[in-house]
Amino acid sequence: MMRFFERDLIRSSDGKNEYFVVRVCYERNKIALANKNDWFKKGSQYKKPVIYTFHKMDNLLKSGKFQKIHGDILSLPPFMLKTDKWLENAEKDKWIARRNKDRKRISPIIDNEEILSRYIFGESIVDEINSLQKSNSEKSPGTIYRLLNRYLTFGAIDNALLPISYAKCGNRIEWIYSGIKPIKRGRKTRINHLGQKVDCRSKTRGITAQDKINILKLMKEESIANKSSYKKFNKDDLYNKYLEKYACHIILRETGTEDQHYRWLFDEEDRISKQQFYFHLKHLLSDEEILRHKLGAVNFEKDEKVKTGLARDGIIGPGYCYAIDATILDIYVRYPYDPNVRSCGRPVLYLVVDVWSTCIVGYYLGFHGPDWVGAGEALYHACINKSKWAQSIGWKLEEGTWSCHHVPFAVMGDNGSEYSERNIISMLDAEIGIKMMIYVPIYRGDAKGVVERKFKIGNDNFVHLQPGYVHSETLRELPHAANNAVWDFRSLVIAIGKEIVWHNNNANRLKKHNFIMSRDYVGISPQSIYNYGIEKEMDGGRIITDKSRLRFAFLREVEATVHGDCVMFKNIEYEYPNGIEQGIYGKAKYRGSYKIPVRITSCTMDYMWHKDDNGKVVELTLKDKDHWARNQRREIAYSRLEEYAQETFELEEKALRERMQLNFEHDQARAINSAQIIPSKKRKGMPQGIKEAKEVMAGKNIRDHLAWLRSDFATNKPSIESTADHDNDNEFYGSFE
Repeated sequence: MMRFFERDLIRSSDGKNEYFVVRVCYERNKIALANKNDWFKKGSQYKKPVIYTFHKMDNLLKSGKFQKIHGDILSLPPFMLKTDKWLENAEKDKWIARRNKDRKRISPIIDNEEILSRYIFGESIVDEINSLQKSNSEKSPGTIYRLLNRYLTFGAIDNALLPISYAKCGNRIEWIYSGIKPIKRGRKTRINHLGQKVDCRSKTRGITAQDKINILKLMKEESIANKSSYKKFNKDDLYNKYLEKYACHIILRETGTEDQHYRWLFDEEDRISKQQFYFHLKHLLSDEEILRHKLGAVNFEKDEKVKTGLARDGIIGPGYCYAIDATILDIYVRYPYDPNVRSCGRPVLYLVVDVWSTCIVGYYLGFHGPDWVGAGEALYHACINKSKWAQSIGWKLEEGTWSCHHVPFAVMGDNGSEYSERNIISMLDAEIGIKMMIYVPIYRGDAKGVVERKFKIGNDNFVHLQPGYVHSETLRELPHAANNAVWDFRSLVIAIGKEIVWHNNNANRLKKHNFIMSRDYVGISPQSIYNYGIEKEMDGGRIITDKSRLRFAFLREVEATVHGDCVMFKNIEYEYPNGIEQGIYGKAKYRGSYKIPVRITSCTMDYMWHKDDNGKVVELTLKDKDHWARNQRREIAYSRLEEYAQETFELEEKALRERMQLNFEHDQARAINSAQIIPSKKRKGMPQGIKEAKEVMAGKNIRDHLAWLRSDFATNKPSIESTADHDNDNEFYGSFE
């Protein structure tokens, strides 16, 4: 029987209708299908998904009435893929408000998986619908049903509720200590010396979790790491220090000379007693608490905490969830371009491992990062055909030897900087159907032990046996490991790939066998388990053959600004191909600049990619062919931009200072020249004699020019200098009075 997954495409035999899987319920053995042809049909009401049992759908597929489309998944309309930031920049704030309002109306249902599944698969939720109708003051329950059906018909994402029918409408935007003390446990009364039963004298409150945290903080400050060190301390002193730090007010008392600080103890009802402190101080020191306190929370959780269960709990089959991580390899790589430079450093290895089978499905080796570029390359490698890729780097890998090229539904990675591109998660879901990015705590290798163990296997079986290996305990008299580098980068990439193929086909994974695998005599290697599970559990898995679609999905998304003559990002101008013909620049010139989402890579500053409203990927290039950032890696260019920003700031300061000095010199020169002016009557017309004075100045310029020429040529020939005696008609030296 075939396996079905959300967003799988199914076409009718006549080709007129195309359906997609809205939801799969393995408990009920049912799937829900929605018709894509009803998306934008005029006057069509969104219908509830049609329900089929697995058995019935299997019969329909076998009979040929339906055909499952392999190698592709549902692609949503372009508007459904836009981020809130893009919608805001496109002046669609009202759309967002309408979407959020509609989502709030049905959130009690869509946020509750059990209720939503009951609705999808035909069970009554009339009570819940009527309750929502009453709370939302709806005229009829039909509004609730309509919103639910629309939400499911467009892939069950929040943007399914966008009012895209408004696309041609106007764009006017309307902006619209709990105080309860814990009860103390234990004895409430006592027997006094007279044999009478009376209330205990202590009025202290019960202990809280915060009190215990404060006790542990005190233990850490006093270096109490085990019971033997605890015995060395005076308990009374510890209690006094606890009160000083956590059970006292600091009072400032002003005096004539200086202010004085006093500690004022909390009222008895607001603190714990000495006996409570002693009791919990002793009992907090369990074996687990001692280790946690000694090692710290992160190291304890990673190395010492008791763990049960399997890594693949909750994973239904191979190709469903991949785990990704990166590490710096313990080997130096030979530099191939200059024999005088022995090594170019240690590379970063990214591994992608299928959690269900522990098969390594992809990897990437590079000298940058760890960053999202390397992680994206590794995930991309996990989704492509390995044999064709191997040929491109000169590695003859037989078809089927490494048959892992399926797109996962979920990816697991830690919350480190290389995987913190949270703006990409929704786009992954929309572009290639990766439903979630599972984040685990940073520096917690135990949370993704499947991939962490693969690093150890690679180091132990290959890296640690090679020249250039970095030993954990290197003797000082031995040369540095970089001096022994032998492997160049390309050879190391192929060698690591061969090690991965060897591991996938030879590692013992008998623990991963179930009864069906044992019955069918499935091999016990990770690759055998992966191949069997893909066919039997995942119905061949999800394969996307369009490499451009994969590439685009794994690039980081940012925002660029469109101006009248270019697209600007980080103050660097890019050229939008055919931007004039498509009206991209015209819109910005006549209506004002606007934002567009673009995808970038850290490999280069030369290119950006944008998906237009028609879903076509457009490549933007640097506008200036001789730009300083051309052929530069993005982080290097960003560093230079910071330097330019500092230079600009310093230049502005320098220009401001020199402008002030220049203005001062201008003021002085103007004052000197003003003092030489003979006072005259004020008149509106042009003064007399300007034309004649200009001719005199022109003659002086000519004589000066001649003097400069003779001086520069160093000539000694006599010359006749013109004077007033040579001015026969008083043209140059005449009086202008």
